Amino acid sequence: MKTIKEVIDNYKYQNESFSTGFASIDKGYKIRTSEVTVIAARPAMGKDMLAINIISNNVNKDVSGAIIADDNYTLRNLIAINSDYGLFDLYDKDLKSDVDIVHVLEKLKNKNIYIENVYTDDVTININNIKKLKDKDKNLKVVLVEHALDSDVAKYKTLARELDIAIILLFTLPRTLEDRNDKMPRLSDLPNEVVRNADNVLLLYRENYYKRRYELDGKSLIEIYLAKATTESYRILFLLYNARTRKVENIEDSELEKYQNKFTKVLNENIKEEDIKVQYWDYNDNYYTLLNDGSFYSNDELYAENIDAIWYDEPNFYVAIISKDNKVMCVNNDTLSKYINNGNKPYRYILASSNYLACITDDNKLKLITNGEGSFGVDADCFNDVEDVFVKEIIEPNENNVIGETLYVVKDGIEKQVFVTDIGDELICEKR
Repeated sequence: MKTIKEVIDNYKYQNESFSTGFASIDKGYKIRTSEVTVIAARPAMGKDMLAINIISNNVNKDVSGAIIADDNYTLRNLIAINSDYGLFDLYDKDLKSDVDIVHVLEKLKNKNIYIENVYTDDVTININNIKKLKDKDKNLKVVLVEHALDSDVAKYKTLARELDIAIILLFTLPRTLEDRNDKMPRLSDLPNEVVRNADNVLLLYRENYYKRRYELDGKSLIEIYLAKATTESYRILFLLYNARTRKVENIEDSELEKYQNKFTKVLNENIKEEDIKVQYWDYNDNYYTLLNDGSFYSNDELYAENIDAIWYDEPNFYVAIISKDNKVMCVNNDTLSKYINNGNKPYRYILASSNYLACITDDNKLKLITNGEGSFGVDADCFNDVEDVFVKEIIEPNENNVIGETLYVVKDGIEKQVFVTDIGDELICEKR
């Protein structure tokens, strides 16, 4: 055991701090070497874009960063961050033939960023790769790991201190929090092992995702709950989410009030605000309203009754509703498709794109509905016991001219990449 004198004499401050690149966050939190930061949220809250922004904003001639994630998805994010392009604009472009994008790519080549395209549950492989990279580049200071297990946090914490680097880990929060009336994430939504070993925990939340509220120029607030931190001065921090570009932006204190003035637009004079369960509206000024009694309105017209849930997909302006008799209906800008009997009542559902509506049933199986015209009951192993499903990347047409999508399913708290292609009546599922 050391005396207090020995502790004082041997004390050496090693932490080096870095700006996140967002002044609205820096006032309460900064990236520090020798620390592990967990950024956690439900899908579509902006955690990937925020984390990649932090890496991009910090690299320079004296600081290198590394991202362990899908390389194509990461590249598109980096292009969006460093240009005026929206993230979804880039899916329809050849990145190497578009003159403006090529100019951005040339600038990105000069950034000291390493990308490791690794899909593995073995944390040892990632740790060894980070150690090799640190041996190669002594300026490596910040590392982002997109996929991590609960038990990995302690190992990454040891690595951060050993190499004196900052490590950011991304976690998708369980969908059980969406059963609550208040869907703001809590520290208790994360496993104890993650909370105990992380130095910092940032929880992201967008109220607009659940209940369409006030927007200005297509932008709304991201609330960042600083749930755990080595040093803190602000408990709640803010960013702006741009629904058109899917990018995150800084927000000045003077702008906060106008984005916090929340209200619900009530179209029908016979509808009271307190009767509205959820309401969305798109940029073409089409309105979708679900009342507490199950009535569903599109604009001012009653479209359906006995509705249990509604979901709105911002990029494609698609609306899906689920009736209380276990049927799914898609609405696209006031065009009503037929009801589809989906077998089991979906519990959680998303619109993966304009081509697919994906549903999770009560028995945790994934169902795919194509363009509201038919449904597939998927029995492949990779679609059983599914906890969540989301899309990250649209695959370009392949040599057979088949357009597919990269979906991710969550099983046992772990994200699994799944490639799904619809060829005629056959559904092909391939584990990756």
